Amino acid sequence: MALALLSRLSGGILALFLFCSGPLAAQSVQPRPPKEYDVKLSYDIDAPAVQYPIRFTRLIQRLKDAGLQLELDETDPDVFKALEGGLRIAPLTGRLSSNRMEHLLLVPSVRTVILIPRGFKPPEKEPVLAEVLLNRVTNTSLQRGLAEQTGQLLTAKTGFVQKVGYDSRQYTRILGTIPAKELDKLLLGDIRTQPGDRVPPAAATSPLSGAIRSIQPIKAVRVFDLPDGVPESKDEREPAPPRPGEEWLEKVSPELRPVVLRPAVAAEDKESRVMRFEVVLADANDRGWRTTLTPVPGVTVEGQLGSVVSILAPRSALREIAGIPSVANIRNPRMAESVIRSNQKPETADVLATSGLDKLHALGYRGRGVRIAIIDSSFAGWQAYLGKGLPQSATLIDLTSLRNTRIEPEPDQVPKDSGLGHGTAAALSAAMAAPEAQLVLIRIDPTSAFMLMDLARYLDGEGSRSTLMNLRYDELLEESRAVESLAQKYGEDRKRPLASFDDFDIEGARARKALEEAGAKLAAAERAFRQKLNRLIQLELDLQGLKNVRTVACSMTWNEGHPIGDSSVLDRWLDEKVSSWNGVGRRHPVWFHGIGDIRDQVWGGLYRDADGNGVMEFGSPETELPAGRWTSELCFLAWRSMNNQSIPDLPAGIRVRAVLQWTEVRDGQTLPAIGSQANLRLLALRQRDPSGQRVGTDDLNVVARSQGPALFIGSSPRTATFEQAVEIVVDSPGRFALRIEGQGNSTMRVPQPVSIPASERYWELRTRLFVQGVGREDGRVVLGEFATTEGGPGMPADAFGVETVGLATASAGKTNRTLYGSYPGQGLRVRPTFLSFGDGIRSGGASYYADTGIAAAFAAGTWASVLRVLPDNSPERLLQTIPGGAVFQVPPQWIDSNALHSGRLR
Repeated sequence: MALALLSRLSGGILALFLFCSGPLAAQSVQPRPPKEYDVKLSYDIDAPAVQYPIRFTRLIQRLKDAGLQLELDETDPDVFKALEGGLRIAPLTGRLSSNRMEHLLLVPSVRTVILIPRGFKPPEKEPVLAEVLLNRVTNTSLQRGLAEQTGQLLTAKTGFVQKVGYDSRQYTRILGTIPAKELDKLLLGDIRTQPGDRVPPAAATSPLSGAIRSIQPIKAVRVFDLPDGVPESKDEREPAPPRPGEEWLEKVSPELRPVVLRPAVAAEDKESRVMRFEVVLADANDRGWRTTLTPVPGVTVEGQLGSVVSILAPRSALREIAGIPSVANIRNPRMAESVIRSNQKPETADVLATSGLDKLHALGYRGRGVRIAIIDSSFAGWQAYLGKGLPQSATLIDLTSLRNTRIEPEPDQVPKDSGLGHGTAAALSAAMAAPEAQLVLIRIDPTSAFMLMDLARYLDGEGSRSTLMNLRYDELLEESRAVESLAQKYGEDRKRPLASFDDFDIEGARARKALEEAGAKLAAAERAFRQKLNRLIQLELDLQGLKNVRTVACSMTWNEGHPIGDSSVLDRWLDEKVSSWNGVGRRHPVWFHGIGDIRDQVWGGLYRDADGNGVMEFGSPETELPAGRWTSELCFLAWRSMNNQSIPDLPAGIRVRAVLQWTEVRDGQTLPAIGSQANLRLLALRQRDPSGQRVGTDDLNVVARSQGPALFIGSSPRTATFEQAVEIVVDSPGRFALRIEGQGNSTMRVPQPVSIPASERYWELRTRLFVQGVGREDGRVVLGEFATTEGGPGMPADAFGVETVGLATASAGKTNRTLYGSYPGQGLRVRPTFLSFGDGIRSGGASYYADTGIAAAFAAGTWASVLRVLPDNSPERLLQTIPGGAVFQVPPQWIDSNALHSGRLR
């Protein structure tokens, strides 16, 4: 399997060179080598001048025995004349069969070998792909140091560009590209003494910093041909730092920078210049942020959720906003989790019988008198179902009306082939479970998480108006003053004596026409003002009436942009309010939340870096790697179809977004001054040849990388949460992987101004990685390996106060898309709380809605039907008796007519 030789190297230091000719466990797949190589080699004969010719002759014979066909005329007198003087001749050349390569590398006195496929002419002006095989030392940590320093020297002296994520074979191999003209440098000289840049500082501080100066690290360099049909070996470049005068861009999220720097168009109207942004505050408890943010010209504050403030502002104002010390960063609004539609009808037939609701309905318990709030982002087509699946009493409260000065609902965005919004499907599901319940459909914008916080306060009965509500009232107040000014001017104009009534009096006719136009303008202004005022008052009355809602169903979760793990402001509010009780019963509504259809799309766990190379390992050292994988530092993505078949290649036409989030301990330190301790980075890579037939499977291109420092997204008095993200545009089918880099350790020191070693405190760094693909509806992007149950759902499904709901099939089993699992430290909180049914409601065309949001609505309807069965707190006990993760069904004793009429349970 392997050949080893204990050889004497320069400096008197013993090293072990190991070359593997066959595949090992957990190893990458390499292409079949060419039939023959053109070989160049240098040698080092350590002998007195008198013995040099003998040693050289012996070397030549050993090279021949190893299979090397030398291009050397041994009868040439000049050769032996040089040998007699103890001189070294030019590097030896020849050709070698590839199956004899390992024998050549084990010949004593051979210093460095360069192998080029026979007949291949490396282009002079282009880099070539090459692998550098290193001499092996007997200590693993020293071997890693040798490999790291050699890579640094290669980059500094030859322009070598090291690949990312390749199979290092226990740090004995370096893969990368090198200019072809630099190959002879590795042969004729020593990489340690080659002219070029100075040795990188890291090389001087490595554990092997002294030894590398006495050990020749490079044993062989194997050049690869340029195969056809594979992408060019090219990595996404590191982002350039901001130019002088543009340091403020460091506070702008990477995806927003192109928009900010785009030249202004003279023809832009006011609407196109004003955009929505989210400003993240360095300290959510800073009460003075309004005094610094609102004075910026053109800025309008719409809402706040913790550290995140939603604003309307022109692009030109971002520079001034970024200059505010209390602003941590500026970004695009973050979208709630996308809804998955399927072209396969789910197996949820006869859900009323399976859940026991059919018998409960037959006894007259159909949810009468119970108000159910359905929260979603789209209720397209809901009016067409009034009396045809939805009760006639169903009403719609559209909070998107508050996002514009007209106080009118914004256009409802639904898929092109669908006339039915997801919220409408959820409402139909709730109405199926509780036909006589009163449904309140509440629409919020999926990019405005603060709306859910505002809505939660209205559901709780809080009397304070939201920021958007106050903003619209302030605008109407200004508009009323403008209308009043028009009316006053119109009254003054009417009092003026008009000119002669002579039909031929031109001035009089003009005055009368102007007065008529002013009157019409005043009437239109008054009418528009009254209509907007009536709409706003009615909207506020509708929101205030939500305090009587007993049940809430929601499917909207945010997997990025807000702290996850029951640590956001909304999470803490739900924990305090929704799960609280008074002396008689539950004071607040029961909140059913879809846990999310993101199974295998989340990784969560401890940051591991066992070998200390600054790259996180997704699996523990004991984790068995899948076939064809060589490291746990890469997590490959996969495509999972709706019938649960996984395909390793991602299809073309999708866009993948990966988000990395982590929370760090802060002991009262100033966040902007410290930033992220770990400062993790996220990289996306693509295999050039997944088959390994033309290039190795470990030859990957970096296609995307997180840019700049980690973005701060929220804090508590003792913690700070950060994020990094990358986006991948899949233009052709291929295999992609994710990699996390950084200096995070399993335990990190809490920064303190003054401390002594005995008093220092440490914390564990845990990360959460979430991936999602958009662009196709016949499947979803998942983590092909290493998926865990510690990632947990997004915000606010991660709150303790909500009842998380998973999707069940007709056989009462969990579907393959339902997320399950809890965050670290929440192991006793089983998620999902229970399962419920989604009826597979047709969304239009051949697609169906069947997800945990539909299941949450059905659970809310089920709850509404059983709520009236028994008085007081008895129904509350039902939720407590359902085993974690079981299907929410009506217990048989609740359906017994004698028990129901006698008001007792058996």
